[in-house]
Amino acid sequence: MIPEFFRLQDKVAVVTGAGNPLARAIGEALAEAGANVVAVSHRAEAAQALAASARGHGRQSLAVTADMTRAADVRRVAQEATRRFGKMDILLAGEDAVLAGPLGDTLEDQWDSVMSVNAKSVFLCSQVLGREMVSKGSGRIIVLAHALGIGGVPNTTAYSASKGAVLQFVRSLGLEWATTGVTVNAIATGWFAEGWDDPSQGDPLAHFNPMRRRGQPEELGPVAVYLASDVAAYVTASVCVVDGGQICHG
Repeated sequence: MIPEFFRLQDKVAVVTGAGNPLARAIGEALAEAGANVVAVSHRAEAAQALAASARGHGRQSLAVTADMTRAADVRRVAQEATRRFGKMDILLAGEDAVLAGPLGDTLEDQWDSVMSVNAKSVFLCSQVLGREMVSKGSGRIIVLAHALGIGGVPNTTAYSASKGAVLQFVRSLGLEWATTGVTVNAIATGWFAEGWDDPSQGDPLAHFNPMRRRGQPEELGPVAVYLASDVAAYVTASVCVVDGGQICHG
């Protein structure tokens, strides 16, 4: 159950990267807390799935197929959300492109792609949707990042760099907009269970974590609901690490 002071009744949350299991879990938690949801993904079925889940919680929803690395698509999402709900209160920037491998084997277009999906999309969404939030004097921007942006590991250089860029973006924009009523924060995850994992293969990442397990997507929901709520009005330019102690252990 969501405590009453965390309720998001009648808020409108735009959730991008709806095909990302972690972003979807957060979107579902926001809906459970009372928010109407605009579900966005470059895959129509992913956007529709999150929108359907929000309706299952008794909320209104809108599914939008869009590429958040394209400014025109981001503007269209804002227009469709405003046309449907009249406002945007919360942005969960959940786009995520994973790239692992030695830097020497990383191709230029792979670097450009991971930077575009993981960093450029955050810039565009924050700029376009944040502009509307600043104009009305309130809003919550939450970026789904990764603890590899704080402490890297071998063979994740491009991915870690993209997430590090996002974390610094959050810190700087949070300060820039500190007096506007719009807060900007990040959730930096560790290793989480994903929908495509094969349980029969065990968990090869578990031994890297002090808790000897990966996180579950639903464990991120309450953190995001808190950051989206009115009680977090004094929290901005912050990075909330949810990684089972992995970064400290590393």
